[in-house]
Amino acid sequence: MNVFENNIKFFKQSYPDLLPLLNEEEEQRIGYKYTKTLNDEVNLIVKQEGKDIHLHSKYNATEEARKWLASKRELKEANFILLFGMGMGYFLEAVLALSHINNIVIYEPDRQIFRKLIESRDITKLFSNKKIKAIAVGADEFIRLQLAYHISENVSESFLVLAPPVYQKLYATFLEELTGHIKEAFANQITNFHTLQSFQTAWLENVLFSLPYTLAYPTASFLKNAFEDCKVIIVGSGPSLKEDIHYLSELRDKCFIIAAGSSIQALQHYGIKPHLVISIDGGLPNYKVFENVDTTQVPLLFISQIHYGILDIYRTNMMYGMFNNKLSSYLYEDKDVPVFVSTMSVTGTAIQVAKYVGAKEIILMGQDLSYPKKEFYSPGVNHISQETKDIVLQSAQLWVDNVDGDQNPTTESMLSTLKDIEMLIKVVNLDEVNIINTSKHGAKIEGTLWESMDKLYKELLELPSKNYDNIFEANQSNPNYLVETTKIINKLNQSLKETNKISKKIIELKEAIDKLSSKRGNSKDLNRALLKVNDSWKWITNKEVFKTFYSFSLEQYINIYLRYVPTIVETQDPYKKSALIVKHLGSLLTKIIEFTPHLIVILENAIARLEKKRLNNLGERDDRIF
Repeated sequence: MNVFENNIKFFKQSYPDLLPLLNEEEEQRIGYKYTKTLNDEVNLIVKQEGKDIHLHSKYNATEEARKWLASKRELKEANFILLFGMGMGYFLEAVLALSHINNIVIYEPDRQIFRKLIESRDITKLFSNKKIKAIAVGADEFIRLQLAYHISENVSESFLVLAPPVYQKLYATFLEELTGHIKEAFANQITNFHTLQSFQTAWLENVLFSLPYTLAYPTASFLKNAFEDCKVIIVGSGPSLKEDIHYLSELRDKCFIIAAGSSIQALQHYGIKPHLVISIDGGLPNYKVFENVDTTQVPLLFISQIHYGILDIYRTNMMYGMFNNKLSSYLYEDKDVPVFVSTMSVTGTAIQVAKYVGAKEIILMGQDLSYPKKEFYSPGVNHISQETKDIVLQSAQLWVDNVDGDQNPTTESMLSTLKDIEMLIKVVNLDEVNIINTSKHGAKIEGTLWESMDKLYKELLELPSKNYDNIFEANQSNPNYLVETTKIINKLNQSLKETNKISKKIIELKEAIDKLSSKRGNSKDLNRALLKVNDSWKWITNKEVFKTFYSFSLEQYINIYLRYVPTIVETQDPYKKSALIVKHLGSLLTKIIEFTPHLIVILENAIARLEKKRLNNLGERDDRIF
């Protein structure tokens, strides 16, 4: 077995996701040539812009890598390293030799260099090192974005990006993009933490309090490929909507029209009836959207985390999907519920729904994703006070390119939303779904083709007419409502009992952890105490109620703790280990103890809502709970 075959065997076992990268044909690798250093090490010559560039020193690649790291003073403070480029492995070997570095993520931007490394050197020992936490390979921006979010979710201590000088020269643009994505990912982590902190009980309430409706109405699975090859118009609330909204009334039987969130207000203001409205937000402002519209007109597709009050007041057909989380999977494990990726705006969900129904062309309208001419919403959208709008517009100090070749003011939040949608569009484009942006004066959306609705409208009128309403009239209720409701009530009652039981164990564990600080004598006693703590924590985390309800609501705190778990596990000194457990697991347990009474009340109220709805079922199916 040669070196390459041996490495392939290793990757099948240890890094199977990287195997497709090793199936490149030889002709695709023109411009990469092996050579040797004077120290008889494998080297590589990369041709760029007609010039031959040696990836490593012509003399001694190992020594070059060692000296490069020795010059990095900032390494002394770092614990988590992103190595941007490993070359023929010498840069990686040098980083792995640093005794104080225990967490290394590798990004090799050039697939051909990676292939050459696998062909030429035995990497089994190198890549088996437990310090390596992840490896990413490839030039695609999507890979760099995923890597940035992986880092932001796992870094617990000081972090450093290390790029060998030759990589800084060859791949400067990729390096700049990646460091930018990492900064954005860390900023989003902070924002998400505060968002989750604010809504930890509200989102749980929404998911559980929406159960009477998710059980009474069908899932949105009946929409799968229902309108194959149709064109879908997704309407947003941006100020540009007022310039094109008049076209929609004549396109209603030509395209499937989706109102994204609050745009339903603008559409009703102009007398336009879309085929479907999609809503996902769990906050009070979203409830105010639907307080201000006629809920008897348009079918609603909602995500289970929606503000439950909207469902209480909605008066026509509803259906639902879900975001991918353990709680929803637990509640709907026996149901065919469409699962969508959670994005920063309802437009992202609407794009996924458009693809789900079978669209090959999606048209965006009123999706300005910025504040053109310092305008906020289309006329008719009035769920936010003028004072709030003024505050946001005053904070719009950033600029983004628009479709007119000029720039629009924007905010950090809106810019993040734009980039989030652009990344989703890249994924959708991979399935050969084309997206056209018709939003006049709005932000330029990467991955879309901009075209004026004035021109596109004429083409759309030539499409054959179709009745898009019939499918909703045929799917109005769930025939298995009573059976499924009884099953869910039993499930929640069991979760309530388990919560009461687990809460006692959590308090006992917290008390045991607090006592670790006072154990300064016999290390054997301390080790025994640590084993008991470990066993108790395992018992708690293996319970279904922890894996679903606690993990859903306290996700941000659990993730923070998980960042420190590798350090806790690798620490051999029992006194240092106990100090880490007191600090990190102790902090998490405090949050769990604070949350438990809220969980009990929410479960009790959710059961009561279901019981009341079940009793009311002898009357009309769509009677609301309160």
